[in-house]
Amino acid sequence: MREKILVVEREAFFEPGFFEGFLLFDKCFKYLSIIENYAYSAERTEVETNINLKQLISYSIINSSEDIFVYQRVSGNEKRLRDLWSIGIGGHIRSRDGGSPLKAVEKGTLREFREELGFLPVNIRLLGLLNLEEREVDRVHLGLVYACEAKPPVRGGEFLPLKEILQLNLENWSKYLLNSLRELKII
Repeated sequence: MREKILVVEREAFFEPGFFEGFLLFDKCFKYLSIIENYAYSAERTEVETNINLKQLISYSIINSSEDIFVYQRVSGNEKRLRDLWSIGIGGHIRSRDGGSPLKAVEKGTLREFREELGFLPVNIRLLGLLNLEEREVDRVHLGLVYACEAKPPVRGGEFLPLKEILQLNLENWSKYLLNSLRELKII
């Protein structure tokens, strides 16, 4: 069976206004409402490069005291991200995650934690939305960015101070979010 994921049409999503970058939670309500009302299921293979659609991606940042969880992408379906370092745990929201689109995002976020790390997060909260347009891989994805806490050790990666993470070969989303969250004094 082919994987079905949640998508939203680009034109509908940007109806309240186009944005590029990170949009904090308190400015996201119109966009979240559009996701809730207009997101639908589509076969992943058919939408992977369709720039008229935004694929919904859960992207969770885990911190522990002053450190942030980081891992290197060595496998996975997204070949465009292989070998890059990431601060985000997550992935596509599947139709079978269930419920309304925003409920599916919530359930999909928790599913990703169970699958990738083997535990459920503590104090998880939605930080905002991430939309980047510079690269092909960015143009077809929309990040729902979460933050949560965990204590080391966490399988599959390590906790590092921000200064060390900034020296790694980071994927675009991680780079952008680290800079945005530093400017906003969130990290």
